[in-house]
Amino acid sequence: MKQPLDLPIERLYSNMEFVTDLCYDQQQPFRIDLGNGKMVMLVPLVERPTIPTDIVEQVEEHKKEWMAQVESKTSSTQ
Repeated sequence: MKQPLDLPIERLYSNMEFVTDLCYDQQQPFRIDLGNGKMVMLVPLVERPTIPTDIVEQVEEHKKEWMAQVESKTSSTQ
């Protein structure tokens, strides 16, 4: 992960769209100085795409078929 860039809260407010685009598109974290001795982080989140239900069902069906083939080969060799 990249090192965070320090940014005063005022600059975040005046450049919100640019900073959030940079954070998301370039995976650039920011350490925001709130000006009262406190700091917060603005970090990109990695999105994990969800797998459609029909794909999961197809994979499960193929897995069952494959396991049945493996079992039949194993039992026929013994």
